[in-house]
Amino acid sequence: MSREITKKGQRTLAWLLDFALVAVMAVLLGILTFHRISALLTDVPELGIRSAWELFSSRGQVLESAEGLGHEMWDSALGYVQQAFAVLVVCTFVYQFATLALVGRTLGKAVVGLRVATVRPERSRRHAAAVRAAVTTVADVACFAVACCLLLAGQFSLSVLCWCLAVVLFWCNALPVALGPGRSAADLLAGTAVVGIQLPQAVTQKAARATQAASQAATQAAGLGRATTQGGRKVWEGVRRAADSDVSRATADRGRAALNQARSRWDQRRFPQE
Repeated sequence: MSREITKKGQRTLAWLLDFALVAVMAVLLGILTFHRISALLTDVPELGIRSAWELFSSRGQVLESAEGLGHEMWDSALGYVQQAFAVLVVCTFVYQFATLALVGRTLGKAVVGLRVATVRPERSRRHAAAVRAAVTTVADVACFAVACCLLLAGQFSLSVLCWCLAVVLFWCNALPVALGPGRSAADLLAGTAVVGIQLPQAVTQKAARATQAASQAATQAAGLGRATTQGGRKVWEGVRRAADSDVSRATADRGRAALNQARSRWDQRRFPQE
């Protein structure tokens, strides 16, 4: 159970990292679109020539020419925004497809240690990557992009319906991961499954042999250290015993000499020489 919770947490973190990349891409496209619209509005010579041409071609109908110019500029700005959303959708699909088809995992999955494996042998890796990338792009980005474009175009009702559809598709893709067996709708349609990254068997065996060799070397070093310590202790004890024996012998000699001196003095007192 704890392993399943950990895997779901890893998948959530991987999705957040991938979505952060999409968000950064959206911000960059938004900045580019803003500069394109600003250039459209601040290009005074072109705007003046276009206004004069509209006024001339309208035969004096100033209101109609101004309205036509305003509609034309609005359509251009709306086209820039729609182009930015289209580029965002295409880039998201290309990112998902390229990473899954080439290395089997997106950047977010690579960071948390996950990969996408094909569970249907009849499907190639590229086919599964294309289906999974398409479903993920539609559920995460495409429907929301279409809803925004419809809202800017003035299609409020269609925009609300598209927003609702986008929310439903997003949760249909995400809820099986959180509540079900761990396979999203994209995985079920593409015939894939998200699994942990496993090292090749050769690498695992080499790592096990290296670990075993290191353990044996550490054991031998520890044995050599113990032997060296025991040898040193024996040498020290021998030296100490030798030193103790030398001290005892010297002390005995001094005691024997003192005893001989005391005996000779006693003899001199008892038998004084005449």
